[in-house]
Amino acid sequence: AELPGEFVVVKLPSDDCALLFPGNIHCPADLTMSNHRIWLRPSKPVIRPISLPLMFVESAEKMRAPGDPTAVCLRVQTKSVFVIKIAFRSAAQLDAVRNMFDTLSAPCAVDQSFAGEHKKARADELDDGWSIFDLEADLDRQLRELHKHHPELRNTKVFRLAELSKVEGSSSSTYPKSIIVPAGIEDKLLSDNLIFRSRGRIP
Repeated sequence: AELPGEFVVVKLPSDDCALLFPGNIHCPADLTMSNHRIWLRPSKPVIRPISLPLMFVESAEKMRAPGDPTAVCLRVQTKSVFVIKIAFRSAAQLDAVRNMFDTLSAPCAVDQSFAGEHKKARADELDDGWSIFDLEADLDRQLRELHKHHPELRNTKVFRLAELSKVEGSSSSTYPKSIIVPAGIEDKLLSDNLIFRSRGRIP
């Protein structure tokens, strides 16, 4: 659902665009672009949907599509150096999306940006923003780095993912759904801390 003040500017079905992955792998995806973000919903359930706020976009440019010297795709690079490549059925569709990136991600004035508009939000419309971050993949990355330097810890559970939705006292919207904690930290200790932090404070 759109946020208050958010409106859709481009919408393309999975027949018209696809995500590109290394190895020249195409995954059809529905594309929706608003004045605030771009959504990409892959047709394959094993691939996570992408919701990318435009303020996180560093650049969006045409490039030659991998494996096809006659085709071009859109290369979107975020400010965190994460790259998304999108293929389109037609050059006109690619140009339309790219032009919207240019217009919306770098407005001429602050009050023209989505963040500069004030709209009253209802609680059920709020987007906590945590869906853009894959915590499980980041934990796996951190453990690979840890095991590279400390191979003796490979068979030891050092960290774990704690699902805050199952922890008492974690009703605050400022908390993510899950966090990485040392394996020895039990849910009871997390609950005690969450209840303390919720007393009129922003966690």
